[in-house]
Amino acid sequence: MGKKIIGESKFRQNAELPPEDGKARLFIFDIPERDRKKRLWLRLELVSYGYRLLQKSVWVGYRPLPEDFLNDLEDLNLRSHIHIFSVHHKGTLKEENS
Repeated sequence: MGKKIIGESKFRQNAELPPEDGKARLFIFDIPERDRKKRLWLRLELVSYGYRLLQKSVWVGYRPLPEDFLNDLEDLNLRSHIHIFSVHHKGTLKEENS
């Protein structure tokens, strides 16, 4: 199944996305160069879920990721290259007024 889904996005075509819930999620990955097609597929999926690039290989989004997508990560043997964090409090740095 894994090879079939590279280059396709099942959720962009016909599925409802989970609603945004206001909780920031960081999606961080480090996928080897030999798996560049999987990296491209992953980036396209994240964009289709409304996630945006924060910095290289670090994405942020405000909706849960669909269970089928998480299963696809397993099928593609990518889970060991990925970390997902929920952010419950905003950063502590404040802008100083000069």
